[in-house]
Amino acid sequence: MLSPASSNSALDEVRRSCALCDTVDSWTKLYLLMWFCDHPSQRPTAADLAERLCLGDTIACRQVLEALQRAGFLVEQGERWALSRTQEVQECLASLRSRFVDPLARQELIERIRRLQARGV
Repeated sequence: MLSPASSNSALDEVRRSCALCDTVDSWTKLYLLMWFCDHPSQRPTAADLAERLCLGDTIACRQVLEALQRAGFLVEQGERWALSRTQEVQECLASLRSRFVDPLARQELIERIRRLQARGV
């Protein structure tokens, strides 16, 4: 169990998230990024991901992948996708992943995504 001090620290981190983290404005983007974090050596196609992660529509999955590429998270090579290895991306992903360790920080992230979706960002 995390101490109140570590919970406050995690919440502070959510509140001052990096610019890249702010582009994660949907559950699908977050879900795909977390999958790539868990499988860094995988190089799936959009069809592979749509099937493997039960996302259904390959075209919609590709659109999310392309949005993540525009944000700088992913790179595409020959219709295969992988995480960008830049330091900024790696730091942002570490920040996002750390939010799932702490339930209060996770809830703050959930609320931020809901607010972004409600505004249509």
